[in-house]
Amino acid sequence: MKKLARKSFIGSFTLIAFLVIVWGVAAFSLRAFRYVEKKGNLAGSDDSSYVLAIRLKTRQWLEDPKSMPLSNTQYAKADRVLGRIRWWLNPVDEIGFSEGCLALGIAEWDKLQKSDPLDQKVLSRYYSDRVAQFTKSKTPTVCNSLDAYAFMQLPTDKKVDSSFIEKTYVQSLLDSAKGEPDIPYLKTSSVRFVDTVGMVVPALVQSSRPEAIKLAESQIIRFRKFATEPKTGLVFHAFAPIGTSDGTPLGAVGWGRGQGWFAVGLIELAEYELKHQHPDSEAITIAKDFAQSITKTQR
Repeated sequence: MKKLARKSFIGSFTLIAFLVIVWGVAAFSLRAFRYVEKKGNLAGSDDSSYVLAIRLKTRQWLEDPKSMPLSNTQYAKADRVLGRIRWWLNPVDEIGFSEGCLALGIAEWDKLQKSDPLDQKVLSRYYSDRVAQFTKSKTPTVCNSLDAYAFMQLPTDKKVDSSFIEKTYVQSLLDSAKGEPDIPYLKTSSVRFVDTVGMVVPALVQSSRPEAIKLAESQIIRFRKFATEPKTGLVFHAFAPIGTSDGTPLGAVGWGRGQGWFAVGLIELAEYELKHQHPDSEAITIAKDFAQSITKTQR
């Protein structure tokens, strides 16, 4: 009886091990096939190997957000394991702007270079996922604003529903302000971060609504006024508003990515003002001054 039970156990274990191996080989083969297929579609293009690698990785992360690496600030092994488990259980980008940046990168590449069917397929799927996600229950956060900007860069024949962008993303940003002159990064804090400028202003200027444009202008002007170092002309990481007419700068002033976030929002607003024949706009003056400040401090 014991021998029979032992044989049965060994047989079951062997079968399970065999199935696991087959599944592993199949999964590996499928991923390898997809990689070769993607690489083959890009073969013969003018791309350097560096650009090719970036495009392939961008598609991979946008198609499968769970494959994106965890933050490098998560040093503890336990934290990394728990973080990975949370990510697999809920594969929604809680920060949001990372996926938006990926989508924007693909959209801009296809706009400047020849359009690639694989790029368009990935973007269309991402757009459909966002429509499904935000139509049902969830509301876009400030970090999701880059989605709207990325979608509006797609060719007009891709059937992006501008009314969805307007009603979902832009309206969410207007609601976030709640009568305030600018938008907070987090609902739980009144501190205004420079990240917000780069995320929300490009989305707001895609709208034709006067209140959206006014909010975009206020976002730029207030940050320039309350969070700029006079000596260098660079912006701080954040500022704490004091009422509506004053603010205290916070954080570092030499944060490179922060200057980039500010520049993204500023450039989009300045282009909007020039396009609509507003050469005396304050945003254009700020853009010129900020460009000079950046140039002086470049290494």
